[in-house]
Amino acid sequence: MPKFSAVSAALGAAALAALPVAAAALQQQNDTEATGDTAMPWHEKTEQDQRFTFHAPFGNLPNARHLRANFNWYAASDDLAEDGGMFTSYRMHIGVTKEGRHEGIIYDNTTAGSLNAKVAISSLNKINGLTLTAEGGEDLLIELSDVKAATIPNDKKPDELDTVHYRTFQFPIKAYRMMGALPEENRIRFLYRKPDGKLGYFGYHSMSRSIVPWVYTIGYAKELSQEAIRQSAQ
Repeated sequence: MPKFSAVSAALGAAALAALPVAAAALQQQNDTEATGDTAMPWHEKTEQDQRFTFHAPFGNLPNARHLRANFNWYAASDDLAEDGGMFTSYRMHIGVTKEGRHEGIIYDNTTAGSLNAKVAISSLNKINGLTLTAEGGEDLLIELSDVKAATIPNDKKPDELDTVHYRTFQFPIKAYRMMGALPEENRIRFLYRKPDGKLGYFGYHSMSRSIVPWVYTIGYAKELSQEAIRQSAQ
């Protein structure tokens, strides 16, 4: 059975997900330990600044604090910026649940949005389509939640509150089937439709590296799911 097939099959029936997926992941771990090879090959092949952290990302911005406090993910991506820019309207994170599912969150990143809820809501609602695309595979539409709001204590003044606005999503079942059928070295990225009809993307970016629109390889996505399940079963 391919490495990811147990995950995709189990996700098709959520009530039965834990047993077959965990069993497959544990069997794979046992097989690995029996050979004396405990390496995480796709983790090692992934650039260090593009690896998912095994907790919510660091940072004191409101969205980072909200993410740490409210999403108990096994691992999460670093900031994915709109079109790879530094000062943009949105920030996105992809997370892996302890059941091995992949999901995400998009935050309003505008200064005006932090001061005015209507601006934040309008900004997030301009994303009228989000697509997961993989090399060699088809484009899959991802359904976004309505805009949500949350309040958290101010980082420097705990008696004051910050407000964050965001939308959440989960990978469709078809995404796991597609990834299970494609080569593990193929890469995944996330496109969104702008108000003018053009496509943008969410990619890694920082002052010290060039734009990287690809978020992770299918092999790394599989490895993250399998390791999340293995860790939660301990």
